[in-house]
Amino acid sequence: MWFYIIYDKDVKIGGIGAEGGRRPNAGGTSTVVTFANTAYYFGKKNSEELVFGNATTASNGFAIGTDSLIRKMAKEAFAGCPKLIDAIEKEDFKNGDVLNQLKAIFEKYKCK
Repeated sequence: MWFYIIYDKDVKIGGIGAEGGRRPNAGGTSTVVTFANTAYYFGKKNSEELVFGNATTASNGFAIGTDSLIRKMAKEAFAGCPKLIDAIEKEDFKNGDVLNQLKAIFEKYKCK
């Protein structure tokens, strides 16, 4: 696995892409289904730690960790940045557009 930074201003967003798993189909035969996925993390630019934000799968665009988990982790990652936390609390995160929504918030509400 490889961790890469996709946004690096006052806040960082990083991702880890993975091929996913090989699983037998429902009939138990040798046919396999592979799920590719990416996990995204965010945190303050000067912090050595990024917290989990959400994950997506390429197979169906399904997102894991939207809304409540992003809000919870934002409180941990951005303690001391109440305007940023409030903006994330008010946002309605939608599958497939979470990263762009977070980037827009990070651009508007600076956290140092």
